[in-house]
Amino acid sequence: MKPFPQLSFISLLILPFLATAAESPLHPEDLAIVRRIAEREKLDAPPVAEPPGQNAPRASAGRVKFSAKADGAASRRVLYAHHDAQGRVVGLLGNGPTLCNEAFGWVAALPELRVIRIDHNTPVPRSPVPKEQYDGTGIIALKDGKLEELGIGHAFSNAGMAAAAQLPSLKKIHIFHSLVTDEGTAHLKGHAMLEDVQFDTAGRPQIGPATYVTLATLPRLKRVAMHETFVKWEDGFSHLQPLASQIEAISLVKTLILPADLERLNTEFPKARFTTATLAEVSENAYRSNQLLKWSTPEAANYLRSFTATAKPSPKP
Repeated sequence: MKPFPQLSFISLLILPFLATAAESPLHPEDLAIVRRIAEREKLDAPPVAEPPGQNAPRASAGRVKFSAKADGAASRRVLYAHHDAQGRVVGLLGNGPTLCNEAFGWVAALPELRVIRIDHNTPVPRSPVPKEQYDGTGIIALKDGKLEELGIGHAFSNAGMAAAAQLPSLKKIHIFHSLVTDEGTAHLKGHAMLEDVQFDTAGRPQIGPATYVTLATLPRLKRVAMHETFVKWEDGFSHLQPLASQIEAISLVKTLILPADLERLNTEFPKARFTTATLAEVSENAYRSNQLLKWSTPEAANYLRSFTATAKPSPKP
C-alpha cells in the first residue's frame, strides 16, 4: 500500500477556506468578495448562515453573518450578506466600519447587488484610519451596476453624495448622521429614478431650504423623510408643493415642527401618509434637543423649550 501523500503547508492553509466555500450558501465568487471585506475590517468570527430576518432585501433567500470575534456574541460590528436562491449577493447590510472606498471597487463585481445599508460606516474611535477612506467617493465604482437602495452615514460626505448621484438605477437613498449638507444634496438634482429620500441629521442644521428645492426636481419622488431635525412649511416643504399629487409618505421621526406647519402639510399633501413625533420623542436626546434650540426659529425653539421646562424627569428604575 502506498503511503498517504503528505499535505503541503499551502494545502493546509487553503483547506479550511475550501470547506467553508463548499458549505456556504453564497456563490463562490461572491463569497470571495465578501470575505475580502471581512478580512480587511477584521470581522474574523466564523461566518454563520441565517434566515433573511426583518427588513431583508426583496430577493433575499437567506443571509450570511460576518462579525468580529473580539467583540463577542453581541458584536456591534457586523456585516450581513443577503443572497438570492442562486447564492448571489443581493444586499450588504451591517453596522460599523464595513465599506471603505476601496471596498466599493470590490463590491462592484457582485452582479446582483441591489441594496447597501451600513450604519456607522466610519473608523472606530481612536482608530488611525482616516475618515476620508469612508467618505463614500468609492461608490462611483457601482455606476454600471444594479444598486437600487443606498443607506449610509457618518463619514459619508458631499463628495460621496456626488458619487452616489451618478448611479442611474438608484431608487432609494437614506443618509443618516453624516457630513452631507445642502451642497451635497444638490448633486441629486433631476435624478431620473429616485423615489425615496431620507435624511437623519442628529439635530444639526445641515439640510436646509436648498435641499427641498433639489428634491422638487426629482420626477419620481414619492416618499420624503426628514428625521431628527427641524422642518417648516415656508421655504421648506412648500418647495415640494408641485409634487403634492405624487407624494405618498412624509416621515418626521424625532423631528421638531410647529403644529400650524404640520396642519399645513396635511392640507397641502392630502395623499401622503404622515409619521410624526411627540415633543417627548424630539427632546429625549439631550444633544439633539440642544442642537435644535440653537438654530430652529425662535417660535419653534420656545415651543420645544416650553415642553422641556415642564417635562418631569423619568423615575429611576
